[in-house]
Amino acid sequence: MHKLKQFLAVIFILISLVMLVGCVAGVVGIWIVKQPMRDRTARALDSAERALNISVDALGQVHSNLAQAREDLKTAKQTVNAPQDMGFFNRIVAQTAVQRLGPNVQKANVAIDNVWMHRS
Repeated sequence: MHKLKQFLAVIFILISLVMLVGCVAGVVGIWIVKQPMRDRTARALDSAERALNISVDALGQVHSNLAQAREDLKTAKQTVNAPQDMGFFNRIVAQTAVQRLGPNVQKANVAIDNVWMHRS
């Protein structure tokens, strides 16, 4: 019986040593992998931040261009609905608004296309 207890004690000590070595190996492995993983994560987050900044800038441009296009469209609608005897100055303003409408919408489309191109 005494020999059986000694044998079991030796087995438990060996199992404990194997577990201790495994834990130490795990800690050392994580310590080795930590810095490269941190660098990869930082690069991925920087890339995501650049993409978000491009999107925010483009969204601001789109908002500005669409606001201007909305104003030009409003002026153009007022011109269409205005009486035919409008003054020379009002006619020039209306024609200018109509001429700017197309480029403003085109600028908004270009900004949206730029966001789609830079998203990857």
